[in-house]
Formats: sequence, C-alpha cells, structure tokens
Amino acid sequence: MSLSIANLLTMLVGRVPPQPPVVHSPSSGDDESRRIATTVRLEPQVKAFIEHYSNNMGMSVQDFIGMTLRSVMLATTTPKLTELELMLSRFFDVFAAHDVKTADIPLLLPPGTLTRADLENRERVINALNNDVLKHLSTLFKVNVSWLSGVSDKCYSSNETQRWYKATQGFSRRLLGHRLIKNVSKISVVFITNEEINLDWLREAMTKEDDIRAVDVTPIVIIESRVNGVELTSYELWAGERWNYINCRRDLKAMMLFCQRARITMDGISIPKERYKQFISEEVLIPVILQRPRRVWPIDDVVWNSDQNLELDELPAVERRFKEEKLDVLAEAFNRYYSLSNAENVAKGIELPLFD
Repeated sequence: MSLSIANLLTMLVGRVPPQPPVVHSPSSGDDESRRIATTVRLEPQVKAFIEHYSNNMGMSVQDFIGMTLRSVMLATTTPKLTELELMLSRFFDVFAAHDVKTADIPLLLPPGTLTRADLENRERVINALNNDVLKHLSTLFKVNVSWLSGVSDKCYSSNETQRWYKATQGFSRRLLGHRLIKNVSKISVVFITNEEINLDWLREAMTKEDDIRAVDVTPIVIIESRVNGVELTSYELWAGERWNYINCRRDLKAMMLFCQRARITMDGISIPKERYKQFISEEVLIPVILQRPRRVWPIDDVVWNSDQNLELDELPAVERRFKEEKLDVLAEAFNRYYSLSNAENVAKGIELPLFD
C-alpha cells in the first residue's frame, strides 16, 4: 500500500505507549517556562525532503512540519478522525501524483469549491470534500471514490476496470470517444508487463501457452487534456490478460494494430517486480507506477508484417479479427475524427463512423 507522510509517521508513533493526560496546573509556572524548544537539527536528506514538499505545497517549512505532526497527533489520539485525515492526505496526493501544482488545484474543482487560501486551512478543505466533489475528482483522475474518501486502499477497482477481451471494438471506440472530447490534445497507450518480459518471453508464452507461468499484459490509456487552462494527464486502467492464451493474445495484438494504424503512440513498458506487484494490487496511483526506472519493449515487432516479427505466422488471424471487429473503420475515424458527421453517436457506441 502507498502511504502518505502522515500515515507513515502514525504507524511509527503507534509503537509508543499512549500519552498520559496532560494536566495544566496554575502553580506550575508561566507559559514561557513550559515552552518546548523547537530548533531541530535535520539530516541533509531530511531537510531536502521537507523543503521540496513544503515548496511544492506553497507553505513554509514550519507550517509543513506543524501540519504533518498535527495530522499524526489527530490520527493517533483521535481514531475517528483517521478517515478524514486520510481523505485530506489523498486529496493532495492525487494532484501531486498527476503533477498538478498546488496553486492550480482550485481550477480543477467545481466552481466555488475552494480558493487558493482555503488550501492552507485543513477544516475548509475537509468540509469542501462532499460527495459531489469526490465524484468529480474520481471522474477527473479515474480513481475510486472510496479511495479518495479514505475508506479503501484500492486506488482503482477491478469491478470497474475496462474490459477488452472479446470486446476490442469497445476498446477502440473508447479511444475514439476520448479523442472526440474538445479539450483532449493527445491519446497514447502503454502495455504493462513486469521487468522480466521481453520479446523472447512473449514468443515462449505463445508457443508453450499454459505450460509456463502466465505472462500478463495490461493496457493503460493515457489522456492528455487542458482543463480550465491547466495541463492535465489522466490514466485509464484496463484489464490485464495472459499472452499465453491464444484468444487474449490475438485481441491484444488487434488492439496494438489499431493503435499502430490510428497513429496512436504506444509502448510496451516493463517495470520492476516490486512496483509490478503494487500495480497489480491497485493500491498505487498509475503515474507513480510509470515512473522510472522502466524498460521499453518494441510492440511493433509483434504486429509488423515483416520477417522482423517473431510471431509473423499469427498475423493473418489477427488481421481477420481486426476487420471482423471493424477496427479498420474506427482507425480511419480516429485519423479523421474532425470529419465525423455522427461524432456524438460514435462516442456513445450507437453507430459506426460516417464522414462528411
């Protein structure tokens, strides 16, 4: 599970015996004599860490430390507030993970939700995070409302994950639907595997099928858009399936072929084992998962009509599936989306493209 700063400190503090009640006695001296010295020597790495986060959150180092310790105190001494603190933490986490500057956060919320000054006030932010705002953020970043509200550790839900097996036309329509949204500037797709996967592994999975362990491939659609003047990249998680199984593999190749012919940027991405486990658990945000280090494997090499394709013998069957699912029509529509005369119905999946 990916934990915020406050969560990590709360776990650490939780190992300490509970604090005894604090009793203030009138005879114990004035406030000056009871003040705690707050000058702290920090290791260079710790200092750099605190300065980085405080600067990016638009607050002073002192305010950042105070906010962090206060959240730990409340989470430790007042368990009923833990969920609210987690919701507050995830509110800022989801924007930070998607590279949205703190000053731009109000621009991505429903009008009148928060001002920039409100972001420094914990109570105002929590009070603003009603169900409608959480649903808005869920749609904007394509994450679970239950994760945003602090009641679930899963950023994404398997039940809501987009399915493509035996529904490759749905995948292609979805990409075309995204492209038809006015503020969307670019669509790209990455196919995720763990770090051990390369073209030889894929070939072995094809030939040996279930005689070797599953080689899973998971598509992620990346949508770049501009919302109220703010550049935003969101990530749509699709279901992962086995390259070992012939029908899943051919569907995956048909989707790759669609991306190639629609001139959609695509990559095969292999990520380290530990990060891949986090990815499968759906408890870490996708932009964090896609951070380097990572390796690229050449998708073109499994869909090109060339001797370079180690799986060339399967390409005719993939081409048949591509045409049966009308992916050729949808690829042309993606390339000429500005000419569609029935764009609204295409986006809704009601009918295939018609051109002016």
